[in-house]
Amino acid sequence: MKKIKNSLVFLCGLIIFYSCDCSYYKFSIKRENYNGNEIKMDGYFYTDNSGKSSTTSIQFFFRNGVVLSGGRYALHDLDSIETEILNGALFDMDNKRSWSPFKIKNDTLITEYLYENPPSCQLLKAKSFFVILNDTTIILKRVSQAAYKDQEYNQIWHFKQFYPKPDSTTIFIE
Repeated sequence: MKKIKNSLVFLCGLIIFYSCDCSYYKFSIKRENYNGNEIKMDGYFYTDNSGKSSTTSIQFFFRNGVVLSGGRYALHDLDSIETEILNGALFDMDNKRSWSPFKIKNDTLITEYLYENPPSCQLLKAKSFFVILNDTTIILKRVSQAAYKDQEYNQIWHFKQFYPKPDSTTIFIE
């Protein structure tokens, strides 16, 4: 009987743990309109993740102070990726993890984003710190994640002009 009781308590605990509130978390970076010229805004930044994986990552920065992260794609041909963007196939616009605020302080670009914390549904916040070399080149230097040691990088991101950019309207960034 005691084993059944312990099993029921454990099962109830798992149910509570997995049904936790996965609601939106407030960012520490406040969204502010970006009126500067430190980085280009009429396209996207991309990196080929060289040495780390065989994928291409892209990010769209918008004047309203938000970033749309396109994730990682097995495609390395930017023209193919752009075709997918125009077809609406690459972005999950309704996913809060796709959106983040950004700010620029001196020569540093900072983004803050949400990431999953399996096995729970809790989303944690992380910050990426880029050094701005010029308006078309940024270098990811550090990622700071809750509950993890900071990770150091030297990942170059380049700018590519692209039109039309996806819509930057989002309910996830205040």
